[in-house]
Amino acid sequence: MTDKNVVIVTAGKDKGKTFLVTGREGDRVYIVNGRRVKAQRPKAKNPRHVRFIASVPPPDPLTNKNVLSVLRLLNDSTDHKEET
Repeated sequence: MTDKNVVIVTAGKDKGKTFLVTGREGDRVYIVNGRRVKAQRPKAKNPRHVRFIASVPPPDPLTNKNVLSVLRLLNDSTDHKEET
């Protein structure tokens, strides 16, 4: 799993929610969603507890607003595909 992937959490209190991976260190990935988990303080998560769903261009700069925009665009495009 590399930086700037979009993942769905598969375990824990955020199960089923969409996040952006901002980094990786050792046996942890760091995820943000721009709301509860802010870009200034990413959440460390075991990579076994997240599922890759898409790779996206990194938001520049990495702000909560930009993270929310990326996740919304991905959710909108996913919703559209499911409707057709």
